[in-house]
Amino acid sequence: MSDITYKDVNFMIVDDYQAVRAMVKKDLREIGVKGMLYEASSAEEAIASLRDQYDLYRINFIVSDWEMEKGNGIDLLKYVRSQKKLEKIPFLMLTSLGKKELVLKAVTEGVTDYLLKPWDQAQILAKIENCWKKSNPFK
Repeated sequence: MSDITYKDVNFMIVDDYQAVRAMVKKDLREIGVKGMLYEASSAEEAIASLRDQYDLYRINFIVSDWEMEKGNGIDLLKYVRSQKKLEKIPFLMLTSLGKKELVLKAVTEGVTDYLLKPWDQAQILAKIENCWKKSNPFK
């Protein structure tokens, strides 16, 4: 049994708004995350980084917006779940879309959890802890 926690891992934060990425990074640091915090401004950029540089970055957790101009969060989620070396990475979807059918689509595609915008620090902490427990039940 390992004592590694989400606080020790590397995150990729994907959102087309730099201000949102900065808020997520700030919240992650304030809840004690010590790993690297990588950023991507689109699903396309995130997929390229994961495809070409995963071994360098070793991303262990993804926090992604749903709605972006260059590919959306579902596109990124589908890619992650289709790759053997990435398929078990916890994936938290940030969205302003709370419609039941959209949430069900994300669940069907394999999202670990989702968080409605705007959020507060307690909410993102609870969601990250939940994602980590779901994806790492023996850690």
